[in-house]
Amino acid sequence: MSSQRQYIIKEHPYYGIYPGRSADRKPLVAFSGYPAVTMVYFDADGEMIDETTHPPFKTKSTRRGEDGVIESERKYLKSLGIATFESVHVQKFWASDMIGIEDYPSSFALILPDHDDEYIKERDLFKEFYGENWQQAFSDEIQDLKRQLREWDEVGAWVLFYGNDYWVDAQGNITDS
Repeated sequence: MSSQRQYIIKEHPYYGIYPGRSADRKPLVAFSGYPAVTMVYFDADGEMIDETTHPPFKTKSTRRGEDGVIESERKYLKSLGIATFESVHVQKFWASDMIGIEDYPSSFALILPDHDDEYIKERDLFKEFYGENWQQAFSDEIQDLKRQLREWDEVGAWVLFYGNDYWVDAQGNITDS
């Protein structure tokens, strides 16, 4: 078993997020949105092993929550290989089309250590725009970000990127976007 952090992905039909298992019981997540359905496959330890892209689910409805739409979408996803719909535990991953998981939102980039290129780029742009004394000019904001980061870590939150950045709690519930 891997010692990597595991992230629980729950079903969120209104966002087009459908986790489950394949016929061979391997975890997968279908991201069902325009312009395509992206299926991301994981091994038993939750490490991404593959992804496939399929035509989007088509409906005449303009709202995911209308009668029968979610059931029809699930039926379509079953035809693509989801055997069961259930929450899954996965490791951090990045699939094409900017679908993936990060530990923190980009709003924490100013105070995070240099462990992620995207955070470093964002912080460098901030420094370039505000100059060398940016930390002094934003000391109150930096202290507030540090407090928010502590709270974020205490609840085990993380970010799911899929057409938006969804803030997710340790139980897999989307709490903000």
